[in-house]
Amino acid sequence: MSNYKPVVVELLLESLGTTCPGCNTPFTLSKPPSIDHRLPLSRGGKTILGNLWLLCFSCNHAKDNRTVEEWARDDPIPFDEHR
Repeated sequence: MSNYKPVVVELLLESLGTTCPGCNTPFTLSKPPSIDHRLPLSRGGKTILGNLWLLCFSCNHAKDNRTVEEWARDDPIPFDEHR
């Protein structure tokens, strides 16, 4: 997350909430948010606010370079309304 200005993280936290949408775990100092691209850069995604969301490190790693839809289909995890 260090490549992003703190204001980007704050905007995402304000608009998306303080809970990981992948596992529903609240972000904390020991489980901080990481910025992820909904449509990965490797798949043509852009680094724009509409394509960014926050996941915990574990969920970000599990999502890998899949789209949100592919990840939701492939992994039975409890997504919330921020999908």
